Amino acid sequence: MQAHNVPHTPVMTVAIFCGESKPLFAKEFLQPFVDEMNRLYVAGLTIKSRSYWVEARAIIADAPARAFIKGVKSHNAYSACMKCTIVGELEGHRMYFRYGEQCAPRNHNDFCDDKYPTHVNNPTPFTSLLGCDIVDDFVSAEDMHLIYKGVEAKLLHWWINGFPGVTYYLPRRQQREVSAHLRLLKLPSDYQRKLRDLRYIHLWKASEYRMFLLVAGFVVLKDRLIDAAYQHFMLLMMAVTFMTTTLVQAVHRLLELQHVIVAKRQQNKPVDEPSVHTVGVDTITTVRQGFALRKNFRDQWFMTNSGEVVRYETATKTGKDVTVQGYAFFKQVPAFTEPCLSTETNIYSANMVDLNKSELLHYASSTLMCKVAAVETEKEGVLMFVPLTHTYIC
Repeated sequence: MQAHNVPHTPVMTVAIFCGESKPLFAKEFLQPFVDEMNRLYVAGLTIKSRSYWVEARAIIADAPARAFIKGVKSHNAYSACMKCTIVGELEGHRMYFRYGEQCAPRNHNDFCDDKYPTHVNNPTPFTSLLGCDIVDDFVSAEDMHLIYKGVEAKLLHWWINGFPGVTYYLPRRQQREVSAHLRLLKLPSDYQRKLRDLRYIHLWKASEYRMFLLVAGFVVLKDRLIDAAYQHFMLLMMAVTFMTTTLVQAVHRLLELQHVIVAKRQQNKPVDEPSVHTVGVDTITTVRQGFALRKNFRDQWFMTNSGEVVRYETATKTGKDVTVQGYAFFKQVPAFTEPCLSTETNIYSANMVDLNKSELLHYASSTLMCKVAAVETEKEGVLMFVPLTHTYIC
């Protein structure tokens, strides 16, 4: 669980189930949690003579876990939709739902009154969780399944393995070239999982699909897919990038007031203060939570508020302020112009021969907009610089 209205609180473990196998029913697994939450909902929580209200805001889980804890049919069943009463149709081994099909939205009361017999197959204690709507409070639109392991995964599998009616195809030679390119990439350490080549795409995790779509794909697919397919991929990439960066900025704006309130409660203690520390001969700078720089190829690139790409060298801290030093390029250009200018999403291209190593520049940490990934192209020394969305300034 995480406290929603207290910024920067970590995700905390409430309970861990232990048994010889997975529980057969959600009641065995979740009833103690529901009982405790109901007591807190009614009586509140008192810490150091201060009272707090406690309520479940949302239940977030992947599709199989969501189906288990709600006691409903799995995501590929005929009546599996958790938000409406549409009934799927089976074609071969594929379940699909017709566009425009007449259906009604599901609601909490009908769910609890057993009015969805083809949807619900096991009782769940969440129907008795006070303050929780069994339909509305279960998030079902996560990007992992809808985009990365959904639309993108299907698109790449079709291009690699072929599919009846899909004319776009990535030939075997180009697949080997893409795989070789992927193996050579040195992406930021923010990505804990290294991109595997296309031979293992059936084993890719959502984080790999995300990295491919938002960072590396437009580079490794360039001139290896036919133009129509490549432009299709670029449209998907830019759409998701725009939505991701816009939402990140919007969320940060909405949290600013909470940051101010928390800072006052903590006697004006700065939230997420930048820091500099040394590990061996390495000077590591933490600009803010999730945004760390160190002098290696993977983690030494950042972008300023003015859109300037800089290679990090070192940093110094004076009091509460951090000054970052680095080298900028004489010239950086848009990485692409279609389907829109890449600079609209702060994506640039530059050649290492244009890095101005004769002038060490100084930047206040507050002027650093984001960390960027340096994606190597097939042209020696030419890099594509792509922002890491989770490091944008708040």
